[in-house]
Amino acid sequence: MLTPVPSMSTPRSYPFAIANAFSQDAFGGNPATIVFLDQSNTPTQEDYLKFAKGFNQPIITFLTLTSTAAGKPGVVSFDARYFSPASEVGLCGHGTIAAMKVILDSATNLPGFGSESRFPAFSSPETHTVEFTTKSGVVVSSRKVVIPDEVSGEEEDWFEIVLPAGKLKRLPAGEEERVLGLFTRAVGKDPKIKYIGMGEPPFQRDLLIVLDESENVEQLKVDARVLVSKPRVSTSSPRPTSLVKKFQTETGFEKHIVTSDSTSGKFTEDYIVRMFAPAAGIDEDHVCGSASCTTSPYWATEKGITELKARQVSERGGRLRVGMDGDNIKLCGQVRVTSVGRLFL
Repeated sequence: MLTPVPSMSTPRSYPFAIANAFSQDAFGGNPATIVFLDQSNTPTQEDYLKFAKGFNQPIITFLTLTSTAAGKPGVVSFDARYFSPASEVGLCGHGTIAAMKVILDSATNLPGFGSESRFPAFSSPETHTVEFTTKSGVVVSSRKVVIPDEVSGEEEDWFEIVLPAGKLKRLPAGEEERVLGLFTRAVGKDPKIKYIGMGEPPFQRDLLIVLDESENVEQLKVDARVLVSKPRVSTSSPRPTSLVKKFQTETGFEKHIVTSDSTSGKFTEDYIVRMFAPAAGIDEDHVCGSASCTTSPYWATEKGITELKARQVSERGGRLRVGMDGDNIKLCGQVRVTSVGRLFL
């Protein structure tokens, strides 16, 4: 006689999508996983990090629908948290722009979402703005904009977020020499540097290095390991040490942004850029939206313009558009959704 098997409790489940920000190429741009949570069914801190490691994408954005946009027609609001496979980060530009695309398309265009499908719609056809409240309390506003293609003239959907414009200052003389020594080791030569600076709060962890265009930023070989020291392990966290292992930065900065002018004719953008953040577990970022907070104000001042086009020249690559708007920037990117599904725990 067979013994009845005890029924198992219903597993927790979360709808998700993976989308490439700053590109319409299925293999371009910067991928982000977007996971929708329920207020009554949120993961533990340890689970957040396990999710990030399990998906193994550059960033995973966790969204919880809130009621803070109540009374604002056409506006929906989410609490947002961002995790790389190594740690939680305060804000992620590409993870936010990718989330905006998924949220808006969940109402009409995203297979598997919306009425008569497996997953709920997280917006309506009337939604035009999404507000993201980060863990630190910063509210990021996002909307869809239509921009004509430069070649065909056909209208294309871009997704815009408003971020603070960063201010830059020179490094102290002795510190500049030390950091330049590390960067020289990382690139294996003595590059022609036009400017080196650091961001002022809240971008004090950003290092901006502007190279002469002759240095060919796209082909520059960078050993990001030179920019970090051996890993250290937090002893103050109750989580398993495998989840809290971090790297110390040798330079004192988390983001190392390398940029140059783009006037040689190969690219039509105003400037090109790469970003390295090995202390956060990212040797080189595919496309870094938040780096525009410091690079765009620099190039806007340098060129005397307020509307800029940029290209991240990583292996996957991506295109960005940035508009200067007082103390803010309006960062735009295109997005390609590559997969949707449901995660069961």
